[in-house]
Amino acid sequence: MVNIYDGALIDVAKTISAEKASFNPLQTTIIGIFGNMLICTGLWLAMAGRSVTDKFIALLVPVAAVPALNFQHSTGNMFQFFLALVTESPNVDLELPSEITLWTVSSNLFFVSIGNIIGGGLFIAVIYYYVFIYETRFD
Repeated sequence: MVNIYDGALIDVAKTISAEKASFNPLQTTIIGIFGNMLICTGLWLAMAGRSVTDKFIALLVPVAAVPALNFQHSTGNMFQFFLALVTESPNVDLELPSEITLWTVSSNLFFVSIGNIIGGGLFIAVIYYYVFIYETRFD
């Protein structure tokens, strides 16, 4: 069976997954911190919008910046790794890159999740707490 793309989309999915899995744990954690900081910033900006258009435009730029700047988010990585693994097909003559193993996928998701927790839970949440709540508690 001939595919219209001849496996090009599958090849791109596997290449992106291999690139995501190629970082060391410290790099992965730092990339995860910045990725979730952008996602959380987009969420806060979207909550400030009054119309659906305001919310969409406010959310679009930070969320689109995550893959554009090669940052990582755990849910995006789950999809990307799943896509690379599920497209392992005998019909397409493309091998799964050697960087993608169960260990590297699990390790990547663990360290990206740690970075996401630090980025969103520590940096963004603590900053917003001190900006919006801390002052009002002592008035």
